[in-house]
Amino acid sequence: MNNITKSDDIGKKISWSELEQKYPAKWIIFKNAEWDGSDVVSGTVSAVLSDNQLQNYLEQHYDEIAYYTRTNEDMSMGGYIHGELVDA
Repeated sequence: MNNITKSDDIGKKISWSELEQKYPAKWIIFKNAEWDGSDVVSGTVSAVLSDNQLQNYLEQHYDEIAYYTRTNEDMSMGGYIHGELVDA
């Protein structure tokens, strides 16, 4: 696939906190991941992608992906709205 972010971390097991620091606003594709509850702690990196690369990569490698997530959210991604539902 063209334009995948070049990384010395491909194929290596690396912590999520290190990935967040090294690859801000990137999608991290894991071959496998270790979890603490619902949070990924570390994993073996398959790819590091920009937003515009993700969909094509997922279509081409759907059977190879254990987990993928973005290192952080920003306004260009739309982000998430966090709130609380209450009875009015």
